[in-house]
Parts: sequence; structure tokens; C-alpha cells
Amino acid sequence: MRLVTASLVGLLVAAPLLAQEPVRDREHVVREGDTLWDLAGFYYSDPFVWPVIYRANTVVVEDPHWIYPDEVLTIPWRPDMAEVADAAPAAPQPVAMGSARTVFYREAGAVPESQGPTVIIEPEARRTPVREGEFTAAPYPESTRELVVQGRMLRALRENRRVGGTQPTAHPQEVVYLEYVTDNVPTIGQEVVLVDVGRRLAGGRVITPTAVLEILELRADVMEARIAQQFGPVYPRQLVVPKSYMPEFDVEEAEPVQGGWDLEGRIMEFADEEPLYGPTEWAFINLGYGDDVAVGDVFLAHLPTRDDEQTEAMRYAAGRPTEAVAELRVIRVQPGTATVKVDQVMIPELEKGMSIRRVRRIP
Repeated sequence: MRLVTASLVGLLVAAPLLAQEPVRDREHVVREGDTLWDLAGFYYSDPFVWPVIYRANTVVVEDPHWIYPDEVLTIPWRPDMAEVADAAPAAPQPVAMGSARTVFYREAGAVPESQGPTVIIEPEARRTPVREGEFTAAPYPESTRELVVQGRMLRALRENRRVGGTQPTAHPQEVVYLEYVTDNVPTIGQEVVLVDVGRRLAGGRVITPTAVLEILELRADVMEARIAQQFGPVYPRQLVVPKSYMPEFDVEEAEPVQGGWDLEGRIMEFADEEPLYGPTEWAFINLGYGDDVAVGDVFLAHLPTRDDEQTEAMRYAAGRPTEAVAELRVIRVQPGTATVKVDQVMIPELEKGMSIRRVRRIP
């Protein structure tokens, strides 16, 4: 009995300490030869999770296939990186890659003339609430019956080698073959999106974009396409769907809502099931078209409060949200739902069903 009591006391003491432990993001200064593939392999021991780093740094990284010396990248904390991150030196060396082609294989002649920092032409330097790459890469819930399918991934033109025992994936700029599955066929030169149909949700499945394809040729038996952008592993049997286009923005960022907040909802699901949710995670909320939600709006997720509704509303109106947990930015809007990206975590207790309130909106 004494042993049981002591164990319970230990758990009760440790629990608050665990709850208060901050999310430990890291920073990495890019060195010559680094790639997102290398960094994911070093920090997460899995090069295929490189999109996690890319999504956290879209303000710095315009094209995931090119990062430049002296750029400072955020390495989001994940439960599977804790041991590696704690042991990492202050200036980690990139993981050495063999001769096998990777997600970041560079075709001959693809290396820019300048190896210096990115130089952005002024018209492209304007900030926007959501970047086009974020919008296109955002997962979303959809019924497979409602999905407009235009083809299916068959195989890459060249057979790729396995890396670390994982299934071979096609790579950026590679040519791939697509199967015809319907009469709704894309045209030559059209951009389409390759998607992975994931786990089941209420009323549908998680649809995750993996690449943008440019249709090159319509043959009698297959379509030929080029991978123009890649967000994740490209495998056979992934589906081809039309590309959605991001709305135009007249402002650089969402503006604060008068009175503190103006719209309330909740988190329905997360795109991926994780033991702990942090920055760069994707979630789906119960607000969408018809609820006056727009791409670029910002919500705060918060813990329940013991105060009565009037007191809680007064605190929000005063600009002091009670127990704010995370900041969520709307990336994609659909009927009845929207995809949000976790931009910041204040308390590591983000979970499904949590209440959210809009605190900034696109005018």
C-alpha cells in the first residue's frame, strides 16, 4: 500500500511539471550544402518529414528545394526529436547523403548561377496572410464521393531506390505516368494536384496534397506529367484532382477584431493523430463557408474557464484571453469546415474539441 501511495504522489507532483514544460523549438543556421531533407534526417531521424520544417519556415523558404547559407530556420519540436535535439551540437553538421536520389535531387543545369542568399524581386516581396505554397499543401476533409478525380498515379518514369527501407518516392522535376480513371481528363499544360487519401473522419477522409503536377502529354494509355512542386512522398495509386487557387489579398495580414473576438467555434479533428500537437500541425474546425470565415483569419484556442460566461466575455473584450493555448491561422475554407495551421503554441495542451475564437480577420 505504501508503494502504491508513493507512486501516486510522484505522479501527482510530476504531472504539473510536465504540463508546464514549454514546447522546445530549435533554430538552425543553414550551412553550405544543407537541404531540408538533411535537416529532417538529423533532427527527426526521418528525412521524409522535411515538410514539417518547410511549413514552419515559409516566410524564409520560398522553394523547399533551395535553402541558402546563413538563413535561420525554425526546427519545430516533435516528440520524436527530443533525444536527438538534446544531443545536437550548437552548429550541427548536415546528414551526409549517398549517391541515391532523394526528394531534393537536382537535375543537371538546375543549380542557380548565384549560390548566395535569395534575392527577391520587389513585387514578390510583399507579405500575404497565407502563402500560395501553404494553401496548396494544406490537407482538408472531404468525402471520396465528392472528390473530383482526374487520374491516378501509376509510376515514375525512372525506378527510384529505397532510402532507409522506406517505399521509393518520386522526386521534384521527375516525369511520372498517370492512369486514366474517368472521362474528366486534364489538358496539356494544366496544373493538377496529387493527393493521398488518409484516415477516416466523420463524413469523409483526410485528403493530403503531396505534389503539383504539370500535364505534359496525353497518350493513348497513360498521361505523362512533371512534378512541379512536392510537399510529401509521391506513391503509386495517389489520386489526381484539380488545383484550387488561393484568393487574392489586399492586405499583408489579418487585422485585430474590435472587442477582442467576434466568432466562436471548436477544433473538430487534427489531420494527423499525434500524442502532442505543436506548431505546423494542421487541424479542421467547425466553421467554414456560410460562417463568414476567410483564408488568413486568425483564431485562438483556449482552455475552459471556471468563470461565468459574462466574466469570460469581459476578459476577452478587454484583450486578455483566458488561458490561451494556441494561435491558429485559416489556410483553406470549405462548406462547414476550414483547415487551420498551428502557428504558435503557448500551452502544450492543444487537443480535439477545444474552443476557438477569432481574434484577427481579413477585412
